[in-house]
Amino acid sequence: MIKPYLRKFLFVFFGGMFLSPSSPAFSNVSKSTTDEIFQNMATTLMSGIEKFENKNGLRIVVAPFNKENIAITSEVASEINDRLHGALLRNSKGKFTFVARDTIKDVIEDMRQTGVLSDNKKNLLPKLIENIKDFDVLISGRIGIVTKGITVSYKATSIDGILIASTGPQELPLGKVKRNPFSVQRAVKAAAATLIDENPDLETLYLGGVRYQNTGAQSPFSIWFQGLLETSMAKQIGNVLAEKQIKTRVAPGPTSSVAKKKGSYYLSGQYWVLENDIDIRVKMTGYDGRTSLWGGRIKREDVRGMALYPKNDVSALRASDGGPMFFQLNTDRGLDPVYRFGEEFSFNLRLEEEAWVYCFYRQANGQTIQILPNPEFWKNRDEPKFSGSTLHQIPDKKIFPFEMRIKAPSGVELIKCFATSRDVTDELPERLRGRSLDLLPNGFEYKLSYIFKDIPKTKVTENSLVITVVE
Repeated sequence: MIKPYLRKFLFVFFGGMFLSPSSPAFSNVSKSTTDEIFQNMATTLMSGIEKFENKNGLRIVVAPFNKENIAITSEVASEINDRLHGALLRNSKGKFTFVARDTIKDVIEDMRQTGVLSDNKKNLLPKLIENIKDFDVLISGRIGIVTKGITVSYKATSIDGILIASTGPQELPLGKVKRNPFSVQRAVKAAAATLIDENPDLETLYLGGVRYQNTGAQSPFSIWFQGLLETSMAKQIGNVLAEKQIKTRVAPGPTSSVAKKKGSYYLSGQYWVLENDIDIRVKMTGYDGRTSLWGGRIKREDVRGMALYPKNDVSALRASDGGPMFFQLNTDRGLDPVYRFGEEFSFNLRLEEEAWVYCFYRQANGQTIQILPNPEFWKNRDEPKFSGSTLHQIPDKKIFPFEMRIKAPSGVELIKCFATSRDVTDELPERLRGRSLDLLPNGFEYKLSYIFKDIPKTKVTENSLVITVVE
């Protein structure tokens, strides 16, 4: 058929999973085998910083990982950052000043606790700049899990949100992991009991989805697991509190927009497929901002025959999301929703300031089509300009008078949008001006980010939305 700029700028969203006291501990990084990796990443980052602003005295900080969003112990995560920090110092040769992470730790934690970093309705960049003035460049990391270790990548971002440099994911061997997997039944029961015990006033549960790693995509397994957890929580509540029943709803938006009343909670999670186990983390966030976490591992043999992976991986197309302007994509089912065959689909876009918007749809079959602007759009508008401080729904009668209905095949689809600070239509390749509904050449979607960001004298912000299509 036809996952916020904050993701790039605010490191708090760069982790992979939630950490709980029950998380298995990883061994220390083998220094002898990884020195070269850290040195190469530091060289890449320093080269970009020097090209961006070649002056001495720039203040640089390596952001700490948010312990709730990583699948390894905070000690190992800190060691990884320390290794990079050391390599950066060697590469900088005294040109730059490195700000101690502890000087911004309290500010960042305060912003987390007060909800500043999770409010999707506001442009948070000015607030961040107001509170964190002690550095010029933020280096933030991202951790992923692979069979025999982890992957680590870093980005350097200026204080105004411009991407300066980025490294590709580098694999680090962490040694063997101590694993104590649950059966599926035990895992579901334990997770439900933990979340209920910590939130006895639960009345309404908004289902936000359990997603594969940090892709934003759901799989048959994750949808099934969420269903089991929902059922178990409802059953346990009924057993503990006679005649009490919880109401469940598909979350129509992020946490801050749905869990507003006392007794309402937002359920979400992530999982990682390992060699023999599935590492899964779920969290429940309440109306007061308080978060409960459960994490554990289940045996892969217990879900034999279940599809564990999304049918197609679009994470590479989301890696460049972000930019200096506030630009939000959402649906009435929240971020990165699940849709079934035959259902009608729409999405919303919101800007804080006036911008020009170009959107593309990558279908589950791998084909990509431009949906904004489009031939019908040009019949009614002279330029793809959208006003700020307004919620724009797509489709609508004037700019996108098409029905968007989910069709086979199942899999993962992606909406990729670019917001620019001026009209760049005539500077784009002919096939990206929205004059036809022809499919883009295979693989062309991977060039879009480079094409838009190469346009001179233009601010560009990217954002994307994943749609998981199921039968």
